[in-house]
Amino acid sequence: MPDIERRSEPRRTYHMPFKFTLKGREDDVLRGAVNNISTSGIGMYSFQPLSEGQEIMVKSLLPGKHTAYTVRWSRQLAEDFFEVGLKMIE
Repeated sequence: MPDIERRSEPRRTYHMPFKFTLKGREDDVLRGAVNNISTSGIGMYSFQPLSEGQEIMVKSLLPGKHTAYTVRWSRQLAEDFFEVGLKMIE
């Protein structure tokens, strides 16, 4: 059975390393990599486990003006390696 596309907007492939912080821990800069991007969200890879509902602030320059995102989902791909879906906070 094919996967059903659940995204509200199309995403485009966009590979780039970036830095981010967790809300409440702004002094602790973490690293990840963008996998894809849309006007309302980001698909990324992280070496840090992130929980659904957690807020992050992107510190790197990415297309668009938004820097605040909420973790929508996260899944572990390997030890200390996670795929994460982020939604822009309006």
